Amino acid sequence: YLWVLPFTAERLALLLPLEVDRQIGQASYNSVMLGMDEDSTRSVVLQRFGDKLALSEKFDLRYHLVESEQVNAFAMPGGDIVVFSGIVDGMDHPEQLAALLAHEATHVDERHSMRMMVRQMAGYLFLSLLVGDVNAVIGLLAENADNLRNLSYSRNLETDADRHGMERMQAAGVDPKGMVQLLQLLEAEAADMPDELSFLSSHPLTEERIAKANAHQAQLAGTHDTDPELRELFEALKSK
Repeated sequence: YLWVLPFTAERLALLLPLEVDRQIGQASYNSVMLGMDEDSTRSVVLQRFGDKLALSEKFDLRYHLVESEQVNAFAMPGGDIVVFSGIVDGMDHPEQLAALLAHEATHVDERHSMRMMVRQMAGYLFLSLLVGDVNAVIGLLAENADNLRNLSYSRNLETDADRHGMERMQAAGVDPKGMVQLLQLLEAEAADMPDELSFLSSHPLTEERIAKANAHQAQLAGTHDTDPELRELFEALKSK
């Protein structure tokens, strides 16, 4: 058991069907959003922006714009992505917003939050699956869903989200350099923002991470002409 557990802890989430992600996301959404001030008008615009990028083949992504000075965003299993107005208001280019959504979409698509939650509760989940009680797995994950807002990803998962996010941007015809610009913006914003309100509190940033993003965007170099509709939607978001 002691030998098997470290092996299964990392891979257990990937063995669960995608429907588990959807059920966890649905069960946790109302609880996580309780007390938040979602701007329904701006959420519609953000949804249109995200839909244009087509960032996931596994999940139907749902984007939510919450009015808050927090420079933050987070993704829940199954497809809900919450973006705080504070991070959007600090952006200058639609490519930065595309980078943020692509980064968060990667967390959803690659099931990063599920993997982190499963790692934290590996012993209980392993025993539940061992006796074939999938409902117990879903219930346990749902009970811990409130931790998703403050879930701190590992450096490897963050680098993975940057890299795959840039590839998603490239596929959508958006300059992946926007990811580098986003990281630079977040680094500058973090200096004036308390840790608990900052994107970087749960998405740690290092000079190595920026360097890797720079190197990867160079590998993806090419001609990128961002869709005019994306620019219009970005300006609409900024003007609200």
